[in-house]
Amino acid sequence: MTKYREALVANAVDADETGEIILNLWRDQVNLVNPGYIIRIENAFARQFKDRIELNVGSRGRIVVVKKQ
Repeated sequence: MTKYREALVANAVDADETGEIILNLWRDQVNLVNPGYIIRIENAFARQFKDRIELNVGSRGRIVVVKKQ
């Protein structure tokens, strides 16, 4: 539950050859990706939460599925 309304939320681990980061997925983003998908994340922002950096895709960003595996 957010301060505005109920919302579906999930955390994913986004990784490549350089490392990994937690990706917070909100609402429709949750159903957009699955394990093994190759995605491109545009206009995201990072924030620190409880001693770790997390990636967020806000209203100005988007997730593009490049390849489904």
